[in-house]
This record gives sequence, structure tokens and C-alpha cells, in this order.
Amino acid sequence: MIRKEDIYWVAGILEGEGCFNYYNAPRIFLKMTDYDVVDRVSQIMKARTTIKKQDKNGWKTCYILAINSHVAVGWMMTLYSLMSARRKEQIRDVLSSWRNAESHNGFTRATGKALIRAIARKHAIPLHQAKMRVGKCVTGSDGRTYIG
Repeated sequence: MIRKEDIYWVAGILEGEGCFNYYNAPRIFLKMTDYDVVDRVSQIMKARTTIKKQDKNGWKTCYILAINSHVAVGWMMTLYSLMSARRKEQIRDVLSSWRNAESHNGFTRATGKALIRAIARKHAIPLHQAKMRVGKCVTGSDGRTYIG
């Protein structure tokens, strides 16, 4: 369980050092030279941290955290009310691009791929069989759409 204080701390780090953008999918990006800070953000957000070295002589090693797709969307919605006006505008732009992205059966490509993987895991079937199930949507009496 994530503590409220940790969410506030992540919001502060991303406010100063983060980036919210849309590049084929929503993305939260953090690049810093302080490994301990990037590692803590990674642990709180349950994301993978990668190390990238600068090409220029004399530059410190940078640590990069990138969170993509529906996971990034969830974090953007969680952090939105804690961010400055400029960051809120970036988040709104990303979410607007995500909502208006070219879709297939009502899902964006990034979300659709995650959905196909989830269906494959749920039914213990190969991805190609899960892709065939995505097209089989059923609307229940409650108005919800059920897939797979």
C-alpha cells in the first residue's frame, strides 16, 4: 500500500525534475544524477529504473525512470491535484492525446496491447488467441462492456 506522504513526495520530485508527455503512449519521465532519489521514486511507483551514462566528458551518470501507457495515466490522474498549473496543463495535454488516439475496438493501441496480455494471462492462452477474444465484446444488462 502506498502512503499518502509518498505520493506527495513523488509529486514534489516530478514537479521539479519530471516530464509528462505523449510519445506513442502516455509517459512520465524522470532523469537525475541522484540514484537514491530515482530508486525511491521507482520503488514507490513500482517501476523499473535504467542507467544511462552521459556522452560528454566530465558529466555525471544519469539515472532515468520512464513509466508508460496505462500505468502512467493512473499516476498522472493520482498526482494531478498536487501539481502546478504548468504541470497540470502538461498532464491534460497528455490525457487528451491519449483519449483521442487512434483506437481499435474502443481501445488505444497501448491500452489494447496491455488488455490482450491480461486476457492471455487470465485464460492461460497464447497472445494470438487473446487477440481474437478482444473483438468479442458483450454488453451486460448493467451497461458495462465485458471482454474476453
